[in-house]
Amino acid sequence: MILAIALVLTFLVAYMAKQKGRGPIRWFIYALILLPVAFIHLLFLKKLNVKNCRNCAEEIKEQAVICRYCHTPVEAEN
Repeated sequence: MILAIALVLTFLVAYMAKQKGRGPIRWFIYALILLPVAFIHLLFLKKLNVKNCRNCAEEIKEQAVICRYCHTPVEAEN
């Protein structure tokens, strides 16, 4: 029973990480190893401001002028 609750909380941490713009797989593994620490750590993190590059569809920072993956200029959204 305790293992089931821990597994559900681990999935919750991964979901919350995805909502904040972080990698859910990494956070899932982090939570599997150190669940209380990962949960508290995630509570203090800010949401990342990201957008997708129009050319390669990779996630880049909202303030980016050039895509770090395909090196094409990124238009500023108004």
